[in-house]
Amino acid sequence: MKKTILAGLAALLSLSAFAQQKITFKGKVEDIPSGYTVYLYNNVLGVTDSSKVENGKFEIAVPFQHPSRYLFYSSYDIKIKKGHVPFGILIDKPMTVDIVLKLAEGFSTSKVSGSAPQTLYAELTEKLEKGQDKGALLADFVSTHAQSYAAAFALDRLGEYLPAEQRKTLYDKFPSALQQGYEGKRIADRIHGELGSKVGGIAPSFILKDQNDKDVSLAQFKGKYVFLDFWASWCGPCREEFPFIKKAYAKYKGKNFEVIGVSTDKNHKAWIKAIGDLELPWQLLIDNPGDKAIALSKYAVSVLPTSFLIDPDGKIIAKDLRGEQLEKELDQLLK
Repeated sequence: MKKTILAGLAALLSLSAFAQQKITFKGKVEDIPSGYTVYLYNNVLGVTDSSKVENGKFEIAVPFQHPSRYLFYSSYDIKIKKGHVPFGILIDKPMTVDIVLKLAEGFSTSKVSGSAPQTLYAELTEKLEKGQDKGALLADFVSTHAQSYAAAFALDRLGEYLPAEQRKTLYDKFPSALQQGYEGKRIADRIHGELGSKVGGIAPSFILKDQNDKDVSLAQFKGKYVFLDFWASWCGPCREEFPFIKKAYAKYKGKNFEVIGVSTDKNHKAWIKAIGDLELPWQLLIDNPGDKAIALSKYAVSVLPTSFLIDPDGKIIAKDLRGEQLEKELDQLLK
C-alpha cells in the first residue's frame, strides 16, 4: 500500500514538473478590446500558436524546449497595415511573460516584463541607439552578462560591430550550455569562417552539388582565378550584380578564369528556376543545408551577395568586388 502511494506521489510530481515546463505569454491590449488575433512563431524550434484578443486580453502557452527568441505579430498588422514587422522576446527558461501593448501602435512599443534576458537585451539596444562606440558597448555587455542568454543572442545578432578575434575572446567566456546552443554554434561558425576566409589566406575547400546533382570541388579549379559568388534566387542585390559578372566572364572565360556561384537557397526548385530565368552560364552549386552550410561555417557569409576572388594558388586576393570592380581587377591580373 505504501509503495502504491509513493508511486502515485512520484507520478503526480512528475506531471507537475512537466506542466511547469511551459512559457506563458499573457497579453493586455489597451486600445482594441476584441476582434483580432495575436500570432506567435519560432522558426528555429518549429513552433507556432495564436490567441484571440477578448476583453483586452490574450494568452499563449507553449512548451519550453531551450533558450530561444519568440516572435509576435497580430492580424491587425495584416489587415490594416498590410504587413508586419515581427517583435521578439528572449526566453531562457520556463516562465510567465507579461506583455502590455496597443495593437494600433504595434508590438514594437510593447512593455514586456518577466523575462530577464529580454530586459537586458532591451537595455543594450537602447544604449546602442544612443551610443557612439557600438563595438565597445557590445563588448562590455557580453563580458558583463556572459552567463545570460541575452549575451549569446547579442553577440550572434550584433557581432559585426567587433572583429572576429575579439568575438572569439568573448565567446570563450560563455558557459558550455550557451556555446552549444543555437546562437553559440552560429557565433562559433561565423568566427571560424571569418578567420579562415580572410584576404591573404587560403580559400577553405569544399565539395557541393551542381544542378545535375554531381559533386563539384573547389580544388578542381586550382590553377585558375576563381570568382566565388554567394547568392540566392530571392536576393535582389545579387541579381543586380549578374550583368557585371556576365560581362567579366564573357571577356575572360577560357583565359584562366572561372566563376563559381554558390546558392544559399533552401528551396531547390526556386534555385533551378532562377538559373534558367537568369541564364547564368558559369559553374553553379547549391550550399549544404543547416549546420553543414559552407556559407556560414567556412566563409562567414552574413549578407548576400558576398564574393571572393581566389588566385591560381588558392589564395583569397580580394573580397566583395562589386559592379565593374571585378572586370577592372581581372584586367590587371590577366592582361
